[in-house]
Amino acid sequence: MLLIGAAVGSISSFIVFLAPSYSILLVAWMIIGIGTIVIIPVGFSMLADYASPWKRGKAFSILPIALALGSGGGIILANAFGETAWRPPFLVISIIGMIIVMLSLLFFHEPERGGSEPELRKLIQEGRTYGHRINIQKIKNTLGIRTNRWLAFSKILWRIPLGIYAYKFIPFLEMYGLSPGSKTIVTLFVGSGAVFGYLLGGVIGDWANKIRTGRILVSVLSLGSGIIFLFLALLIPRPEVLWSFNAFIVLLFALLGVVLVFINIPNVDAIVGDVNVPETRGMFISILNSIGWFGVGTGILLSGIKAEATWVSYKGILLWGTMVWLLTIISWLPLFGTIKKDAGRLREIMAQRAKEIT
Repeated sequence: MLLIGAAVGSISSFIVFLAPSYSILLVAWMIIGIGTIVIIPVGFSMLADYASPWKRGKAFSILPIALALGSGGGIILANAFGETAWRPPFLVISIIGMIIVMLSLLFFHEPERGGSEPELRKLIQEGRTYGHRINIQKIKNTLGIRTNRWLAFSKILWRIPLGIYAYKFIPFLEMYGLSPGSKTIVTLFVGSGAVFGYLLGGVIGDWANKIRTGRILVSVLSLGSGIIFLFLALLIPRPEVLWSFNAFIVLLFALLGVVLVFINIPNVDAIVGDVNVPETRGMFISILNSIGWFGVGTGILLSGIKAEATWVSYKGILLWGTMVWLLTIISWLPLFGTIKKDAGRLREIMAQRAKEIT
């Protein structure tokens, strides 16, 4: 599924490169989305089978880091060809994608389902098979887990500011007075904070997982700190001289804010792995991503209401968008009471299934 999705996305990118009409372009673009989005839930499920519960933070930082690096590479690639030559970048990514698919066919090794669970690891290494598969009842059970419901609600809230920033941050930089080249550099610089946030979040989260609620504690503290730094970056007055000490401080605060805001991503994903059985993890992470895009769309919609094309207006929109993350923190607080129970229930289920396999 992983390689088929990647191949479909790559082939569709080539069709976009050749598209003779808008209708074909639109259909090909939709197929790109269908093909590439398969990678997220399937990749998540496979990483959960590779990594033990104590190492999943670092493992789950791989996917968002790859996505962030790919997005950054796309920005660089698009700007390298200019604003009018939009077709060549799709040819390039199509070729790169197919090369990666062919290399994966040669060197990729799929993990055994359930092989990272402490109760099952030795049994599966001895050649036993974890035969449980997803069904309607297990889907209902997954949606009934309280930790899952709070994670789903918080995902919508967390993604709303992302939609606002995606829609207004670059126009905000234009109003700041940046040239197209400088705008791209600043976007990549600030966006690189997400990559560091993913990596740092995985490492800190795995260390904090010595206590059952350690991951959500790290997420709450990091997101709260990130909000403060982003507020400071936005509230510092615009300098008279574009490249000045004030501008450097703004960039530094923005970078630190982004790093801290994105620390929670691998930890929230690891919590999904801690409370769900192996066969339903990919399904639930796909649900989280789907409703997360609803949050992004909501943010884009809200950022366009009564928005004036001025620097002050865009700064105000980014400020109140950042405040939405406070609601995310509030929505995480019930997890301190649900994670212990739901994670303990999963360990009981795994122990019972180990007896069945034996």
